[in-house]
Amino acid sequence: MRPSTCLAGASLFLLACGFEQEATAPSAESNLTAAAVAPYRAVNLGTLGGSGSEAHGISPSGHVVGESQTAAGATHAFIWRNGVMTDLGTLGGCCSVAYAINQGGKVVGVSTTATGAEHAFRWKDGVMTDLGTFGGAHSRAFDVNTAGQVVGQSGRPFIYVRETFRDLGSLGGTFTEPAALNAGGQVVGQSSLANDGGYRAFLWTDGKMRNLGTLGGNFSGASDINRWGEVVGVSRLSNGSYRGFIWKNGEMTQLRIPGKSVTPSGINDAGLVVGQRQALNNRFLAFTWKNGAVKDLPSLGGNYSAAHDVNAAGLIVGQSRTATAGPFATLWVPK
Repeated sequence: MRPSTCLAGASLFLLACGFEQEATAPSAESNLTAAAVAPYRAVNLGTLGGSGSEAHGISPSGHVVGESQTAAGATHAFIWRNGVMTDLGTLGGCCSVAYAINQGGKVVGVSTTATGAEHAFRWKDGVMTDLGTFGGAHSRAFDVNTAGQVVGQSGRPFIYVRETFRDLGSLGGTFTEPAALNAGGQVVGQSSLANDGGYRAFLWTDGKMRNLGTLGGNFSGASDINRWGEVVGVSRLSNGSYRGFIWKNGEMTQLRIPGKSVTPSGINDAGLVVGQRQALNNRFLAFTWKNGAVKDLPSLGGNYSAAHDVNAAGLIVGQSRTATAGPFATLWVPK
């Protein structure tokens, strides 16, 4: 669910930044071809007055949150409802980003404060609340579920329940970063191993963290989890390339998706996976995957798109370029 975006003017580097920027070798799936374009239409959600925007999360009712440049050149969190994009403001600083929204309309993300610190926020009905920090000078909130539980990172990885921070722990190393949680409070993300053993995707349930393994390399990171405990993310292969995976029933399976690299970002309860793939011609394309069928989503007319989240109705959000500008926050609607 959480895409690779850096907060403008601040040092916010998220899960996918590392592996998307590394050069990777083509995998065994590079010679596959994607199916025809998926039966969706792409809708440009616009901006808050600036030159670009990006959608990160979508609620079950179709409300979209993300970030947009303003006319003044700052980056502000937004909510898009009924065709209107609204600025959520900040915690007193220059910038903010919204990552997720639940059914009740609670939005979470990160904002700079008047002192320049990054703090996790929760927004509801026009009011942005500072969640404070938990063992660090900064904090970031990445996801919120129907029950209002929030996951994020603040020196320590946390789940925030009933106005209280709880440490998620680690897989033995010194760094853990959650990415998403489901309705049942299960959390996924990445955590380092002891003795510099690399990073692994994890599943946290009721205080216990499980190592989900890799596809052969020394890295894996989970990006989303659905109600049934099915997890998607990225793992490094033994040849150094990065491929998408789905983990279910205790087993990690590679998603056979064509391209130089594949980054799954979201999965809904029906098992529809969305993300971005780098094609052999180096175009970056938003895709859907379900039961082995891969389809590319249409762009806004340009040669770049990325899908970040999908709801139960199959509405997908992310960003795409037009033929001349962008990228812009994009909503893909099934035809």
